[in-house]
Amino acid sequence: MVAMSSVGGLLALLEEDNKKLQASALSALLARADGCWNEMSDSLKCIEVLYESNTFPERKKAALLLSKVYYHLKEYSEAFIFAMAAGDMFDVTAKDEYTHAIVKKCIDRYVELRENGEAEAKKDPHYTQLDTLFTNLLRSWFKADTEYEQLPGHIGICISSQRLDLLEELATDYVKTKHSADVLSCILRLSTQHVANVDFREQLLRTVVRLYASGPEKLRALNLIEMQQCLIFLNDHKEVVRNLCLLLDDEKAKQADLIAYQLAFDLFDHCNQDFLLAVSDGIREHLKAAEKTPTPDNYTKLFTILTGAPTTELQFQFLYSQNSLSIDVMNNLKKSVVHKKNSSITHNAIVMANSLMYCGTTCDQFLRDNLDWLAQANNWARFTATATLGVINKGHVSQSMQVLQSYLPSAPGASGVTPYQEGGALFGLGLIHAPVGCNLREDTAELVAPGTSGDTDDKITRPREVLNFLIQCVQANQQSEQLIHGACLGIGLASMSSKDEAIYDLLKEVMFNDNAVGGEAAAVAIGLVYLGSGDERAVEELLSYGKDTQHEKIIRGVGMSLSMLMYGKEGHADTLIEDMLLSTDPWIRLGGVQVIGSAYAGTGNRKAIERLLTVCVQDTSDDVRRAGLLEIGFITFKEPQLCLNVIAGFADSHNPNIRWGVASALGIACAGSGNKQAVDMLWVLKDDTTDFVRQGAIIALSIILMQKTSKELPRVKEFRDDLEKHISDKYEDVLTQFGCIIAMGIMEAGGRNQNIALHKNGHNLVKPIIGLRMFLQFWYWYPYILMLSLALQPTCIIALNKDLKMPKFVIRSNAPPSMYSVPKKQEGSDEKETKKRDKVVLSTTSKTDKRKKKKEGDVEMTPMEEPVVPEDEKKEEKEEKKEEVEEPTQLLHNPCRVTLGQLDVLQFSEDSRYTPVKPGASMGVVIVCDGKPDDEIELVPTVNPGDVNANPDEKDEPGPPEPFEWP
Repeated sequence: MVAMSSVGGLLALLEEDNKKLQASALSALLARADGCWNEMSDSLKCIEVLYESNTFPERKKAALLLSKVYYHLKEYSEAFIFAMAAGDMFDVTAKDEYTHAIVKKCIDRYVELRENGEAEAKKDPHYTQLDTLFTNLLRSWFKADTEYEQLPGHIGICISSQRLDLLEELATDYVKTKHSADVLSCILRLSTQHVANVDFREQLLRTVVRLYASGPEKLRALNLIEMQQCLIFLNDHKEVVRNLCLLLDDEKAKQADLIAYQLAFDLFDHCNQDFLLAVSDGIREHLKAAEKTPTPDNYTKLFTILTGAPTTELQFQFLYSQNSLSIDVMNNLKKSVVHKKNSSITHNAIVMANSLMYCGTTCDQFLRDNLDWLAQANNWARFTATATLGVINKGHVSQSMQVLQSYLPSAPGASGVTPYQEGGALFGLGLIHAPVGCNLREDTAELVAPGTSGDTDDKITRPREVLNFLIQCVQANQQSEQLIHGACLGIGLASMSSKDEAIYDLLKEVMFNDNAVGGEAAAVAIGLVYLGSGDERAVEELLSYGKDTQHEKIIRGVGMSLSMLMYGKEGHADTLIEDMLLSTDPWIRLGGVQVIGSAYAGTGNRKAIERLLTVCVQDTSDDVRRAGLLEIGFITFKEPQLCLNVIAGFADSHNPNIRWGVASALGIACAGSGNKQAVDMLWVLKDDTTDFVRQGAIIALSIILMQKTSKELPRVKEFRDDLEKHISDKYEDVLTQFGCIIAMGIMEAGGRNQNIALHKNGHNLVKPIIGLRMFLQFWYWYPYILMLSLALQPTCIIALNKDLKMPKFVIRSNAPPSMYSVPKKQEGSDEKETKKRDKVVLSTTSKTDKRKKKKEGDVEMTPMEEPVVPEDEKKEEKEEKKEEVEEPTQLLHNPCRVTLGQLDVLQFSEDSRYTPVKPGASMGVVIVCDGKPDDEIELVPTVNPGDVNANPDEKDEPGPPEPFEWP
């Protein structure tokens, strides 16, 4: 039988009055719609008449046929509408192209409707059909995917459509089938990285918390650790307190206390002071209600961990003992620039670079050995030089006052100290205490790290005493702008995110005095104290004063303060942003741009990026345009590729301020990652024709290449060589040279044991973000460079047992040692060493030597008479010249230095005595469970520096020679 080549006859039947004939014709047409749709398109009106007729029984068939014809005509909207009208006639399980396209259109439309909320979505006439179709479709997909191979895609669709009921149904089924909580981890990651709607994100995280809580008992440890990540995002300290108390009160579970300790260490890593104090207070209320007196030992340990004292002390011990930077690096750096013009700028740069190189190590040997050279600093350079002691002793809170005693106001024996040095010392106090903070409850302030406490020792510095001292300095020195500047910055750093109203009133009074230098510091300090609070009163007063004052420094300080106040507020900051961006004052608009970057930090929000790009193109101020690109880096640091894609077109801009912004954005977004694409882009900018662009590119490269070896990135060695070349070149411009010196300090930060990471486990790290943000303000004020110490974090794993002691513990690194190892110490060259030269031999001397050889019987060999070396000896020589074969793995001993790239190759041995309670390898403090508790415990000996300024290199000095007799 010959197939029909035309459907004209079937289309003619549609005009008949017999409904059965019409229905039969529709069925036949549906079967041939994909091949004859062009002929059917001429009869669309006839088919639509059948669809619109209320008396026609096969209206759905007509609708489906219309949908298919419109699809082939590429009228997808009409095709979608008629597919919805077809109802159950539209088979969503079919595998043809038409069904695939319409289903995609349905999902897109459904997601679009749901984004506006369910109430708004129901107003759409097709919502009911869409909702039914979407629900049935997803459930059919869930049922067909028995091995959960499409799990991430299904989770993504549920989240995009805001169908928490389907998501919960999928997750519950997965946990029961697979006995794993991986699905919840996936939901958590997607919700924090891709959900822009704040209200829906909170609902989603609440759902995840509920699913974790209802998980199986054997997944308890993992569930609680992951659940806490959700609770931190939700800022729910009450639920955190409940979980910690349940663990500490559980006497049956073996690892309950250990899990609680690990949760507490994670809390200190991710949360601000205000949240930690709320958790501590909640636990105290629990103890009071349970009438547990005296405080149980496990609760005491938990309180100590939440203060941050153990973490800070352990990091200090690590940095001190693992410092691998030779003092010769600084000596060579100093020698290479002593002859330069503008030596005051390079002098200041070297002092700051030294503080970054030895950040947190307490090693100030270079400063002590060069006191006369250091005395060349004048005015604000002296302020900065004194404050560098705070960077070097960062985290050494127990002796902070003793470290800076000689420079503090009204200190005994401080004669000849200038106000600049006193102000710098107060700033340094804040830098020392910034990792822990000073704004603690009086009972909490007494808790210090194990091994450092001593109630009878008056030399121990109490955190609250430091804060009170800084406040007194502000109250007693209102006329000294240097002291006010240092004291205000110190207060802000020491009480970061504490929301202390008394401190706010004090700083506001200083700002209202309208002194440019002191007012800027007071405004910045307000932002630090109220970090992330979004306090309406503070926002209103700061913005009002910023619009009234005439001092540009204060206006910039207000802008930075507002950006810190609105940190993480996302959409809640939009009203303030619009107000600031509409201002005619470019410094107010600059603050508005900074608020965008801070409010949406790490979110990758496309609307925020679009707003910043608009500013970069349209604003008339170079400062605002430069900041607009820079802030894109802060929004996209969790998605570096997004940053690269967005700003790539600006790298060739004719405006050097734009190019500087591109360099800084890349440094922020790719900090510590060694991103090759970013390095390639910056490699071009570091040779830019404009000096400050070269400076920005060099500093950005140093931030990206921190702790990278030449085996990971071959350009690392070339970059280090370039830095030395530019620094030693006496014709190099001063801005480029300044950038190279600071870049060298960043590359060697913390004795080569620190890196910059702006997020961890999906969480923004607040202090590193604020530290890097303030560091980049060095464009206006060089002392802000020292704020980078907030962003420098030790890259180490420190394992602790149930007693919070370090046991001897080994981790395997499945990579050759040289891949991630620290570069060898660079030894300085001795000035007295002479260059080797070829010895000059006179002709008369040569003739005399020949005659002497003849008399002694020696015969001179001609070149043809050279002795023949045996083949065996040649092989031995070649083997000796061969390099030793490097081991493919390496054993790391607790505590160990671990780089960010090395985390992926770490392995905890299954047969080891100690196993971490938290699965996987992660930076920081790791609580381990002892598999052999009855055996003797071998602990790692703690390092005791003794004097606060002891030099770790001294421990390597040889002892005196043994007694001997001269013959």
